[in-house]
Amino acid sequence: MFALKLSGDTELKLLQHSNADELFSLVETNREHLRAWLPWVDKTLSVSDIETFINRSLRQYAGDGSITAGIFDRGSVVGVISLTVRDPGRHEIGYWLDKDHQGSGIMTIACKALIEFAFHHTTAQRIDIRVEPANDRSRAIPERLGFTWESVYREPVLHTNDPGRELVTYVMPKEAWLRSRAT
Repeated sequence: MFALKLSGDTELKLLQHSNADELFSLVETNREHLRAWLPWVDKTLSVSDIETFINRSLRQYAGDGSITAGIFDRGSVVGVISLTVRDPGRHEIGYWLDKDHQGSGIMTIACKALIEFAFHHTTAQRIDIRVEPANDRSRAIPERLGFTWESVYREPVLHTNDPGRELVTYVMPKEAWLRSRAT
């Protein structure tokens, strides 16, 4: 089972069915805050929706090694971070955090730990982080960690005439990460 100790009472742990109620409550508390950045928020209307998400995440973990972890602070879920295998050499990190825990450095530490894990324990040769252009807090994390701005990506919306949303793509090649940690 995947778990990483971050610092003090903060850790990343693979989300489990036992986390569904608490995670749904966290989404409810942060619904207005998250809605601006995450299109899934308005489709997450019950604990059952969270259970479906956790089931899918556990299947992905068993299948290709993609990780969806809760960020736990003092035993409580305060956010989610994922490492998704896009192809054997390219992985993508996504994240969100409770509004009351922002600005504490938790997400930067969580991303750094997950990047270290990916480059030392998976086939990742590159990690992408995609964020909304106007989401300054989310953009600050890859910038703080030394990622390079690569492009603007238009995320398609299937089965509608909606052209999708733009996302800024940041990238970190493995060799650049390892080189930056050596200095």
